[in-house]
Amino acid sequence: CTPALMDTYAVNLIERIFSIVILFWGACCIVLDYRKRERIDDAAQEHEWQRDKQFWLLRRFLKSKGIEWELRFKILKHVEHQCAVKKITLAQGRVTLLAMLSDSLKSELATSMHAPFMKRHSFFEHSENERPQVMYRSCNDALTPMNFAEGDVCFQTNQDGKRMYFV
Repeated sequence: CTPALMDTYAVNLIERIFSIVILFWGACCIVLDYRKRERIDDAAQEHEWQRDKQFWLLRRFLKSKGIEWELRFKILKHVEHQCAVKKITLAQGRVTLLAMLSDSLKSELATSMHAPFMKRHSFFEHSENERPQVMYRSCNDALTPMNFAEGDVCFQTNQDGKRMYFV
């Protein structure tokens, strides 16, 4: 006979009180967990509702200003894309522990994140091997992330080059 086959039940008053307390405690934990999940779901629904409201306001604004349909569609498409990207991308600013890194570690992190894109250009690929400090300084001091919509003009022919773009 193994303990799994044995009946277990409270025999005296203390064991019975203990069983009731444990049963009540377990029920409270379940209710609290359910309420917590409910609040999380409510917050997600509220966030989704706010997002939908903002899209409605944007459409209403564009229509009230007489913006042509093609441009309205382009704007809405771009904003939807940016919202989708924001939803799946974790922004560096949201990770509060990164603020605790030393300046040196922050620089190494920036170089690690940006260097693969910059090395697509032969100058930076060559400079990384010859002078790693150029790549290091470029990744930390010279980069600014930018958003462009499909069809946006970044530069024009015969325009003086003031920036370099990595797509």
